[in-house]
Amino acid sequence: MQYASLTFWVSFLLFLGLYAAVHRHVRLRNILLLAFSYLLYVVWDGRFLLLLILATLVSYVAGRALEKSHYRRTILWSAIIFHLIILGFFKYAGFFVSSFQDVLALFGLPWDWAIIAIALPLGISFYTFQLIGYVVDVYRGTIRANTNLLDLALFAAFFPKLLAGPIERAGHLLPQFSQVRPITKERLSQGIILIAWGFVQKFCIADNAALIADTLFDHSLLTPHGLSGALAVSLEIYADFSGYSDVAKGIAALLGFDLVWNFRMPYVASTPSDFWKRWHISLSEWFRDYVYIPLGGSRGDILYTIQNLFVTMLLVGLWHGAQWTFVLWGMYHGFLATAYAVGGKIIRIPERIAHALPFRILATVFFFGLVTFGWILFASPSLDAFAQAILGMRFSLHELNLPLVLLLWAPIILMHFLQGWKGDLLAITRLPTAVQCIFVLACIYALILFSPQETQQFLYVRF
Repeated sequence: MQYASLTFWVSFLLFLGLYAAVHRHVRLRNILLLAFSYLLYVVWDGRFLLLLILATLVSYVAGRALEKSHYRRTILWSAIIFHLIILGFFKYAGFFVSSFQDVLALFGLPWDWAIIAIALPLGISFYTFQLIGYVVDVYRGTIRANTNLLDLALFAAFFPKLLAGPIERAGHLLPQFSQVRPITKERLSQGIILIAWGFVQKFCIADNAALIADTLFDHSLLTPHGLSGALAVSLEIYADFSGYSDVAKGIAALLGFDLVWNFRMPYVASTPSDFWKRWHISLSEWFRDYVYIPLGGSRGDILYTIQNLFVTMLLVGLWHGAQWTFVLWGMYHGFLATAYAVGGKIIRIPERIAHALPFRILATVFFFGLVTFGWILFASPSLDAFAQAILGMRFSLHELNLPLVLLLWAPIILMHFLQGWKGDLLAITRLPTAVQCIFVLACIYALILFSPQETQQFLYVRF
């Protein structure tokens, strides 16, 4: 019962009626929110609720101790190591063991021990990073340790963002739990529109694009499919995750809360640094603030900066999953960041050319091609599948699926045009009420007409 299920929405609407009655009583509201969040987690996968509660308790104790003890650094690293061991065991144990077996096999030392399949707790990558960020922020003095265990538990388990983010910062979300958050007409309209548009992105765009993206890995096809397949992969990954993020932000808005944006039109970026300011923003900012800058960032010479970029991007790739394609995808983006950083120092493009519209368009299209190549690696089930997909690609402007892919891109492009024109990601909610109603009805109509019969779960839930 996840966000795409009818059961969830029936349960949520019933919950919303009770929530509306108590939402001005902060403590009662938070108890209700936490109870519903835990209930949903039990329904989704109740085996790991105690793990979520344990992670919360460890962070709460560490935060309180950091403000009272003289052994602050020891407490900080003890909490971080605890979280990373738990995450590493559940997410990466099998990957590292199988990789170790492969290395031994290369030296003629086969190790035939069976590898136990370990289930991945839902949302662990997201709530673990949130809680690590909380402890580090308390250590740095950015925020005060939370004295209310209820609020910290809600910070970790708040159900709109529990499964796949965004990765919230304690300084942004925790204060909201201690405030009365009125349910206003503006928040309701924002919530409904974000949910409607998020589902259109997921079911009408991403799930249909996935059918075409799969042609990249179907080696029985004899027709050209390279251009349409590559464009479909980029569209599927973006629309799926952006759709989830909008639904999560919309649900939170209905409850009176504000979650951070995870996307700001990422495919208009023309450089790696610009792309990572627009793509999965909560994750990229987390790695920037808690990994890249502590490593030294760009404060040293160019080789030191390159090292920090590569380490950070490798970890970004590994965060996505225990698979070599994710690791190499992270390294690939590390290479792009390095190439652009070094190239920018070697090749000086005159400002009048760099700011000219034709050059900006060419730079954006070129970088989009580089990002798309990376997405093919990201989406490949294995390195062999990636190699076969690249070798098997055949390009033609007359590809059978190309018009359909471009049609699926059209709503995203139109929404980005409106957002860019108005300079506001919520531009659609600033339009007259009648236009907003027409937009929501159009979304509902599109969902009825264009949702595929077999839908897929949100991609990032598995991370």
